[in-house]
Amino acid sequence: MWKKSICANYKNLVLYRCKKIIHPPPLLLFFMYYVYVIRNIKNGKLYFGCTSDLKSRLEKHNTNKVISTKYKGPWEVRYYEAFFSKADAFSREKKLKQNYRGLQELKKRIKESLK
Repeated sequence: MWKKSICANYKNLVLYRCKKIIHPPPLLLFFMYYVYVIRNIKNGKLYFGCTSDLKSRLEKHNTNKVISTKYKGPWEVRYYEAFFSKADAFSREKKLKQNYRGLQELKKRIKESLK
């Protein structure tokens, strides 16, 4: 039986099995991909994207380093979903961008967050 012990710093995560200690690579345990919705503060337009570092990606959007949102900011994060799999995250982003019904369902579900 596996037991998890998380110390104050997540780099100290250790998995115990009986008396044997195994140190897994931290990236395998904590690397996430995010599908995010950002909203333009000025005109309320939405943009959907996917990234592994949400904080730095928002900074790039706000400093005009992303071509699709260049000179259209400032932006704020209104919603995000986290995935362990990169393929799942990009698949979800594609569905939101290409599938009108999926987008409408998301907007309906997070209606108050988009105001």
